[in-house]
Formats: sequence, structure tokens, C-alpha cells
Amino acid sequence: SILTATIGHYTVKKMEWGTAEQQEKICFVAYFHDITIPKDEWAQISSNDELKKADMDQEDKKQILNHAFNACELLKDYEQVPFGVDTVILQHHGTLNGIGFATRMDNRVSPLAVIFCVVEDYVHLLMTTPPDKWDRKDVLRKLKIKYNKGNYKKVITALIDAEKDSAKEPSKS
Repeated sequence: SILTATIGHYTVKKMEWGTAEQQEKICFVAYFHDITIPKDEWAQISSNDELKKADMDQEDKKQILNHAFNACELLKDYEQVPFGVDTVILQHHGTLNGIGFATRMDNRVSPLAVIFCVVEDYVHLLMTTPPDKWDRKDVLRKLKIKYNKGNYKKVITALIDAEKDSAKEPSKS
């Protein structure tokens, strides 16, 4: 969640419409999007194929499929939730209803949810690729192929720009 929040924050900053308020929202989403998933390893499931292969019973699989919807339901009564965050949480796997994982890009998904989808995918690859196999350029190439339309494509450009800026910043150690 911390890595997704950080990368999402800097990616939003690179969008032409990105504001401090949007950066705060993406960070909020990063911390609460999987709040209804009881096991960390279950939160690593990011596609229908991964869910099918997972060794768990049907009730647990249903909990994973519905987690975005359930997170929205859980957070809807809290006044401190920033406006619009519920939509981003609901759509954070690219579906409009918060159930399941998208199998194709949908241009009706909110722009902030699009950022979250791409960034979470990037972080998922980062976390599941062994360090000696990590090839940033190859990962970005794969993401460019996967997210090759509309707002998704713009997010890839913003993600690359955010990475370039972070590489320029001097270490504060």
C-alpha cells in the first residue's frame, strides 16, 4: 500500500489535471482499497486467472471477487472519506461495479481509478518479480502494450515521467 500510494502520488502529479487533492485521494485509496481482504497473500491476487489458480474455497474466492464493492460499503458511512474516493475504490480493478477483475480496458472508469489500476499493476510486478530478474524497461514496455488506449496510455506516460523525476532527486541520507 505504501509503495502504491507513493508511486500513485507522483503519477497524479504528472497528469495535466493532477492536484494536491487528487494526490491525497490516491493515497487514501492505496491504504483502504483492500481493507476487506483478510489475508495479505490474497491481496496479491490481481486477475481472474490468478483467482482461478488460487488454492482456496469458493466462499473465499467470492470474498476476493467482491472486495472492492465491500470496501466501498464499509467506508460509505465515514464522513472523513474524501469525496469521490468511493468510486475509485469501487473501480480499482477496472470494473464499474466493484466485482471481479476487468478483462479489458473500459473508458468509463474514472481517471483516478485508471491511475490506480496502472500503478497497482506496476507495483504488483515490482513486488512479484525477483530482484535479479527486474528489468524496469521491460516492465514499462509490457505495461505500454497492456494499457495502450485513452487515459490508460496517458497514465503510462505520467508514470514514466514520475520515475524520471524520482531518479533525478538527490538522496537525503
